[in-house]
Amino acid sequence: MAHKRLVTIVGATGAQGGAVVRSLLATNKYKIRGLTRDATSEKAQAVKRLSDNIEMVSCDIGKPEDVQRAFKDSWAVFAVTDFWAQPHQPEVEIQQGQAMSNAAAKLQVPYFIFSTLEDTMKLSSGKYDVPHFAQKAKIRDYIKENHPTLKTIYVEPGFYMQNWLSSLKPQKSADGTMIFALPVDEKTTLHMVDIEDTGPIITAILNDPEKYVGQDICMCGDAIQFSDVPKIFTKVTGVPASAKTLTEAEYRLGMQSAPKFIQDEFFAMFQWFQEYGYYGKDKDWTTGKKLTTLNTFEQWLKKNGWKGLILVGGFKQAFSIASQGDRIEFDNLSVDPRTRHTVWPILFGNSFNALLTYGFNQMQVQCYMCVKSTRGAQTTIFINIIGVACLVLLSGLIGVIPYVYYSGCDPYTAGYIQSVDQIFPYFIMDA
Repeated sequence: MAHKRLVTIVGATGAQGGAVVRSLLATNKYKIRGLTRDATSEKAQAVKRLSDNIEMVSCDIGKPEDVQRAFKDSWAVFAVTDFWAQPHQPEVEIQQGQAMSNAAAKLQVPYFIFSTLEDTMKLSSGKYDVPHFAQKAKIRDYIKENHPTLKTIYVEPGFYMQNWLSSLKPQKSADGTMIFALPVDEKTTLHMVDIEDTGPIITAILNDPEKYVGQDICMCGDAIQFSDVPKIFTKVTGVPASAKTLTEAEYRLGMQSAPKFIQDEFFAMFQWFQEYGYYGKDKDWTTGKKLTTLNTFEQWLKKNGWKGLILVGGFKQAFSIASQGDRIEFDNLSVDPRTRHTVWPILFGNSFNALLTYGFNQMQVQCYMCVKSTRGAQTTIFINIIGVACLVLLSGLIGVIPYVYYSGCDPYTAGYIQSVDQIFPYFIMDA
């Protein structure tokens, strides 16, 4: 077996580090040492169980002795700092970055990959103070000044698309419209990344690391105006959506549970986005896309954000559209035998079918005889009925969801498929 190089990943249980772990494992080319605050935690053990090529190590990245021990024998290190562990002490992040770069230089680690951001204070001439950006940029400056021979590659993740699922999750208005709200003008460009794409980026870099030494690689899969976010959302989900520009007062009201210094930082960050963009005015944000394929916002929505019933707006939205298209009828009492689906076949037809299946079917009777008592046999029937009901519901949803998804554009009549029985496979590939 070929020798596998050791890659040490800081924050292996986090968003960036976890993505790198999964991507590198898929190559089967590396041994992985994952660093985390507590290697005995459930999250750390879950990572360890992914492969025999992973070892999880407890490490305080603010302690030089811990870091040096953890980085030993590494061929490459992927390093992230943790500003949010102590946001009231931004200097702690600087100490983390210094400790890691000092250890990598001292151990002569061949390749050091550092996750950084831009210095908002410097680039805005002191106008926008965003410490969780600026501190990372200061670490980059420290590395360049103090360790010029350390082969460092800098990656800059964009605005997480996953934010739309958590802190910035759109809110549903009274009329069902999803409201995407930010304290920025609708024309503001948002440079976004599916944070899972950190993995493919780092994997691509490690395939030929010498080529990228000293470079800044922007991890950005899409750069779209804020006004386009709800448009794409509606295109993917069919759910109406709109963008709303929040005033400073409205934004702070929504963050009233956070300390004022956190409110100040995030509001300054969004103002930075509006005036300078995520990476500043002059940076080429496409450098990551030149390494490997990254998800656009639309692709991310389809892949991770809203799928199945969620993709079409939930149960209520799905059944509403299906009912409008006469695909669901719960109250048709017609006695006309030419009517295909009414209440009567369900009540009488299914009753006789169930009686045949559960009362006279030889295989079923033999199953009853294998149960110790009549009571036990009755229990098995009720359990079976529940399971069958679930299967029937799921079978119905298999028809409802594609119908609702394509309610505005029939792929058959549009010529995307050649026969109606191709709709479901086409839906699987499309969604």
